[in-house]
Amino acid sequence: MIENQFKIGKIVRIEGIRISIAIDNDIQVNKIELNSIIKDYSLSIQKYIYTFLPNQKRIIGRITKIYERSFENEDLFKRHNSNYVAEAALTAIYDDYQSKLDKGINTFPIIDSEIFVLTQDLYKCFYNPNSDFNVSALAKAYY
Repeated sequence: MIENQFKIGKIVRIEGIRISIAIDNDIQVNKIELNSIIKDYSLSIQKYIYTFLPNQKRIIGRITKIYERSFENEDLFKRHNSNYVAEAALTAIYDDYQSKLDKGINTFPIIDSEIFVLTQDLYKCFYNPNSDFNVSALAKAYY
């Protein structure tokens, strides 16, 4: 599945299934993005995101927190010139080659992996009731 991608930042911390993301400064968190990839806020609570694993599968997560970097008292974000930080919970792994969603997390991303907003095409796959996977699988994995 080759498609456009909308990058929002990079992973700066991994704690189990929770990740922290340094948000790129060119991302306007309070404005609606209108383009072929997303037609919504580029970053919001409960928005699905993904990154590529070393094996090129996508690991999907859901944004749980967004805050200004000034509230973070760690030096972790200093090398990333970022004004905002987001936290996400990893929920599933998607294999483009097999078109398969796996709810179990058995492989993890690495630090500095780029984070993208889940595209409309992939998002629609999760809402297709005839699909082997759907959004309820993501929700069950999240909760």
